[in-house]
Amino acid sequence: MFKIGTILAAAILVAGVLGTARAECMGDCDGGGVVAINELITCINIALDVQTVERCTACDPNGDATVAINEIIAGVNIALGVVPCDDLGTPTASLSPTPTATPSDADITVCCVAAYYVWACEMHTVAECAALAGVDNGPGTCNPNPCGDLPPSDAHGICCLPNAAGDEIECEDRKASDCVASGGVVKTTGPVCTAATCADVPPPNPDVMCCLPNAAKDEIECEDRTASACAAAGGVSKGPGVCSPTTCADVSPATIQCCVSKRSGDVIECEDLTVGACAARDGVNMGPGTCQPDPCNP
Repeated sequence: MFKIGTILAAAILVAGVLGTARAECMGDCDGGGVVAINELITCINIALDVQTVERCTACDPNGDATVAINEIIAGVNIALGVVPCDDLGTPTASLSPTPTATPSDADITVCCVAAYYVWACEMHTVAECAALAGVDNGPGTCNPNPCGDLPPSDAHGICCLPNAAGDEIECEDRKASDCVASGGVVKTTGPVCTAATCADVPPPNPDVMCCLPNAAKDEIECEDRTASACAAAGGVSKGPGVCSPTTCADVSPATIQCCVSKRSGDVIECEDLTVGACAARDGVNMGPGTCQPDPCNP
């Protein structure tokens, strides 16, 4: 298997016999129509992650943002005239047909470029950094990363937003300004939305343990509801938490005014009974309240 070092040595050996290839051929960084040894070295540096692919997009004809060994070999073969340019395709970015000088190390600046929702540190020329709408940090290196302290890019963003009910927080891809305007929380870590991304953001209307009467069973049951929904249903909130069999043990079923007949059948009286107990005695449910005044014998 060929290794990068082997290819570099081969490229240097053929430096004196490199031929002419059309502009936009593999390795023709400056678009001058000639694949030179320094351009092949640039491609090798990109393959070794010493430089970024933006330094020479001609090194990456398939546009996958990496430079593979077969692409470097292709550049050497084109330079030697072994393989025509048409057989290898063209790079993804169109290069200027006017010959320009390859930027020197003195022209390179530390540039903070907006990535998915954070800032990535890349090495570019000042012009390239400006074209990428990056933040020019001047000469230096990306280690340590000088872009970590920048506020979230407004171009992309991971946003923790409450749902319509306000009882859950959902993760969405929104730019920072839209996230804040919608009442969300901008997150600056992690590659994409995951179940844990917004776990530390509390919802504005969280679920509580709600003790609600079950009329069919004449007992109290615990359900997860928002505090407002629990109150609207006439339940008793036990606060945030997880329902258990004993959560509502101290909550008694609500009673209603029930009109029931005595054994003789000729007298109707009011009793405070649960809904289920009233139904079991064939009573008439007069709704919440007490039997004073007596609703059954007005």
